[in-house]
Amino acid sequence: MLTQVAALIPVVEAVAAYREAVEDVFAAMPAVGWARTLPVGEREIIVPTIWARLGDAPERWTSFRHLKAQAGSVPVTKRSGRQQVITFRFACDKQLRYAVDQLAFQYLRPWCGRAAE
Repeated sequence: MLTQVAALIPVVEAVAAYREAVEDVFAAMPAVGWARTLPVGEREIIVPTIWARLGDAPERWTSFRHLKAQAGSVPVTKRSGRQQVITFRFACDKQLRYAVDQLAFQYLRPWCGRAAE
């Protein structure tokens, strides 16, 4: 067990260095002001992930509906005559969907009886 712990120490240090590098790059971006207002905790990677998945072209995303569609959280409606079927959207950016789902879960924390970070 001690051998395994000793082998994991460099991995933990490398992950910490990577996390710090991501934080440094994200801190230099123009959207960091509004991003820091989101309830994602002290050292979360959710907002940098969303920013990386969306890209740095703000004119491409004109409303929250674009984010929802890209993340696949908007249902697909199929209509034919009088029949209407609403289905789950499978064609989307899966990593963005996961990050947006995690962000939504963080918003629930104050109402779940846990202390907000």
